[in-house]
Amino acid sequence: MSVPWGELIVQRAGELWTRTGQHLFLTGAATGAAVLLGVPAGILCSRFRKLRGAVMSFASIVQTIPSLAMLAILLGLFGMIGAVPAIIALTLYALLPIIRNTLTGLEGVAEGVIEAARGVGMTRRQQLWLVKIPLAISISMASSTLSMARLVALISGWRALSAFSRTSSGSSSANA
Repeated sequence: MSVPWGELIVQRAGELWTRTGQHLFLTGAATGAAVLLGVPAGILCSRFRKLRGAVMSFASIVQTIPSLAMLAILLGLFGMIGAVPAIIALTLYALLPIIRNTLTGLEGVAEGVIEAARGVGMTRRQQLWLVKIPLAISISMASSTLSMARLVALISGWRALSAFSRTSSGSSSANA
């Protein structure tokens, strides 16, 4: 016998709100951490070309690891499935688009604009903070939006896997 969707939502409204809050927390924490790590990494890559290869390679390699494998790696490191391993994994997955788009935004600033900044006597630091970053923000924000969309999909998959593991182990109250 099937329960109508409306009735099911009303019956489980508390759990629905709890899971929605957990989902938003994981997405926000991972995106925030990725922005805090990825934007400075992109700035460093634009300033130090030798660093670019290593940083972009690391972020690209992490991006190719399947989410199930990443979950297994973090399960081995932390001994649990939960918020901390999920935030770490999701942060790692979100780094590549943020670093790449920060770098692209900074390198996309027209040479004439940079020359004008030099012409008025701005130091390299002033050029970065007063000219390059404000002009590159729109591209960097687009990468944050893309990263959040990808994280939402990954969290949904991990939640399903976590629910499956709770069901198979016989435990129904584990917090993932």
